[in-house]
Amino acid sequence: MNNDTSLCTAMIAVMVWILTFVFIFFAVKGCAEDGTGYQSPDWAHQHTQGEP
Repeated sequence: MNNDTSLCTAMIAVMVWILTFVFIFFAVKGCAEDGTGYQSPDWAHQHTQGEP
């Protein structure tokens, strides 16, 4: 019984970590696409101006 509880807790913790990581990843990606994010807007401007 005790092992089962700790395993369940560990799985929940892993799920929370994954959800947090995915949320941060998409947030940074969205900001980068807007040109106001972490990544230098170099590639964003290049991508926009590259198309006629």
